[in-house]
Amino acid sequence: MAYFFTGMWYNFRVALTTGGGQPQFNANAIKQIQIPVPPIDVQRDIVEKTIEEMKIIDQNKHLIEIFEQKIKDKISEVWSE
Repeated sequence: MAYFFTGMWYNFRVALTTGGGQPQFNANAIKQIQIPVPPIDVQRDIVEKTIEEMKIIDQNKHLIEIFEQKIKDKISEVWSE
């Protein structure tokens, strides 16, 4: 897959770029580009890892909320004395 973004991409760019002064892709050229998709088991692994990481992020957000409240409570306690 990394190859797609190196050598393979360069070959696509050269083959599909048109124009002289300011070469560019046109819509038809872009439609010709085929983006490789990883096998389904790799896709599932990516999704599973992403879901696990999202759960950790949510837990960390909750932990931040708890500690922000504790800080606010402590500040209130200190200033109210």
